[in-house]
Amino acid sequence: MSWRARSDDPNSRTALAARQAALDAAAAAPISNRIRRITELCAGRRVLDIGCVDHHVGTHEQATFLHRRLVESAASVVGVDIEPAGVAAMREAGFDVVVHDVCTGPGPLAEYGPFDVVVAGEVVEHLAAPQALFEFAAAVLAPGGALLLTTPNPYAPHRVRAGQLGIAWENVDHVVYVFPSGVVELGERTGLHLDEHRTVLVRPMRKELWRALKTSTSLASDRLRGRSRAATRDEDLEHALNRYASPVELAFAMLGRSSRFLGETSLYVLRKPVDSP
Repeated sequence: MSWRARSDDPNSRTALAARQAALDAAAAAPISNRIRRITELCAGRRVLDIGCVDHHVGTHEQATFLHRRLVESAASVVGVDIEPAGVAAMREAGFDVVVHDVCTGPGPLAEYGPFDVVVAGEVVEHLAAPQALFEFAAAVLAPGGALLLTTPNPYAPHRVRAGQLGIAWENVDHVVYVFPSGVVELGERTGLHLDEHRTVLVRPMRKELWRALKTSTSLASDRLRGRSRAATRDEDLEHALNRYASPVELAFAMLGRSSRFLGETSLYVLRKPVDSP
């Protein structure tokens, strides 16, 4: 139930309690393989893959390419992207792909739907108006269908640390981070309800902790030798790229509820009610 059905104040205890309940109900343990979970959710389904071209034309030739894995798992898959050259290359390779901006509405994709699953892998962080993605998904999904969203996790320790240090290191085409409560809200505004939220680990957390400990030890050694920590901006950038985070903070996070937010990527599954028109 949306918080609006209980309160007219988004800061009220009632509204916050409703949001917390939605988040708690969807919370799930981190996983180590993003593509495996996505293909599980798409197995035997009619799937629309948004942003299928990736950043580089030719990525579709790789065996680990998400769209290729979806084609191998789903009953049917249609891809959509705004990059004509990438779409042309994928069509030539035999994929069913359409040039279209989903933020403008269903457009030519209306004749392909409805879909059981809409996959938006690493897309929402590029959009100037993220709400349009949710509106599109709600329009093309069949009742009971799911929007499957993956996006950078803003709470990943190395990402938080880089932000605290004022370091620019991520894809410069990213314009927004989405967070769990915000995803619930974006979904509720379009009739979609958060069913699952988890993060995806780049590597086991014990290895992440070991890397953080080594980096922290190296920095401490530099200080003892009198080396200036502010020597170069490139050095700061390198630490961010190497997933630098405080080993103490990581250790505490691993022991508590926040352990489920340690992954590099967030994975969300939002459902369209089965009684939807």
